[in-house]
Amino acid sequence: MKKRAAALVSSVIASVLGCWIMWEAVVRPLRIMAGWNSNFPSPFYIFNAPIWFWHDFAIFLIILSTLVLGYLAAERESTLEKELSKIKNIITRLDEEFEVALRLNPPSKGL
Repeated sequence: MKKRAAALVSSVIASVLGCWIMWEAVVRPLRIMAGWNSNFPSPFYIFNAPIWFWHDFAIFLIILSTLVLGYLAAERESTLEKELSKIKNIITRLDEEFEVALRLNPPSKGL
């Protein structure tokens, strides 16, 4: 369960980070007309890389995190179906036991 929660949180963070990188590396320079020189400072201002790198990296993060979130959602759906199936089986068994108990001990007709 902890791995699942960690994957969920990290996927959401990666998606937000991808959108932020897209804004910083692509949209913002175009908006302020900074130009398309060969290198652009990274959103973290740690090192310079070509603007195409940041654009592709942002798209990769967004797609990857979306796939992980979709997988986790589908896995959760399958887990819910298994739990519902177990509950239905329990209800069916209880219903059968109730019918057997009624046959063995019929209710009195005086009520």
